[in-house]
Amino acid sequence: TEDNGLDIAYRAYTSADTVLNLTQHTYFNLEGHSQSIAGQELFVNSAKVLEVQPDGLPTGNILKADNCPFDFTRQRLVPQSIDNSFALDNDGTPAATLYSDVTGLKMTVYTNQPSVHIYIGGNCFGQIKGKEGAAYHPKSGICFETQNYPDAPNQPHFPSAVLLRGDVYRHNTKYSFEQIKN
Repeated sequence: TEDNGLDIAYRAYTSADTVLNLTQHTYFNLEGHSQSIAGQELFVNSAKVLEVQPDGLPTGNILKADNCPFDFTRQRLVPQSIDNSFALDNDGTPAATLYSDVTGLKMTVYTNQPSVHIYIGGNCFGQIKGKEGAAYHPKSGICFETQNYPDAPNQPHFPSAVLLRGDVYRHNTKYSFEQIKN
């Protein structure tokens, strides 16, 4: 956008009731694609995280994030590993931010979705070559996947993931970038 943002808008219609949970899996690194995100700082505007089973599926429990490894209600360093969904209030405030003190860049995530799933890593292990021959590794980037709660169709108290026939699905996410310091 003209104001240094990336706007993503999904719209869907259906001819029959359909389970739907759209997202995207873009990796971000505010220090460049060949660097590590290890020194960057994360803030998540949520005090609630979805509890997961060892296989990564939600248990259905929503836990308080305070004083646990996933408490990012205060800006702190990106963790070694994260693959978790945070419950959002959808009150128009940012869902999350990422900041690099090296570049002075700050990325702010806004969404109308009930959760942001934050993910680092993957199975890159130097096997995926990026632009300029960069060898991508598990700390090459971080994803902010705005979406409904994972496994919502199997958890009756989660927000519904059913798009009813005749309704319109609207999902908006904005990644806004600003230079905090030079």
